[in-house]
Amino acid sequence: MATTETARFRVLVVDDDPEICALFRAIADTDPSIDIVAASSPEEAMGLSRDQPPDAILLDHSFPTAEILEHADVATRANRGMTGLEAVEFLRSTAPDAVIAIFTGSADLADSVEHAGADLYLVKGPSPRAVLDQLADRARQRLA
Repeated sequence: MATTETARFRVLVVDDDPEICALFRAIADTDPSIDIVAASSPEEAMGLSRDQPPDAILLDHSFPTAEILEHADVATRANRGMTGLEAVEFLRSTAPDAVIAIFTGSADLADSVEHAGADLYLVKGPSPRAVLDQLADRARQRLA
């Protein structure tokens, strides 16, 4: 996480629901300390996180389709649609310092999330501001 006063907390929101992304963008529009970048698939998120690594990644679990990428490991999984849990290892390689949170409507993935290597498991429902605060708190803990 950036430490200068002018630096922004950069969050990559990965969700195929444009309304979810819009909720987080609306917060960033009113809070100059937050920068929201949105991706509609794990594959798109990998490209974005490689270009400018985020401080945190908020990652949905279920995606209806996935793009085919040139990278063989990704393409194999993308043929059937990569889940958020499967994307954690790839996103960790493109943004190793980012806090990764699985953000899903499913309340029964806690063990899977821990096994996948994500930092947080957040069930959709709390306010988007509370979710961003949890991500920022975890990022600060990581830096301490």
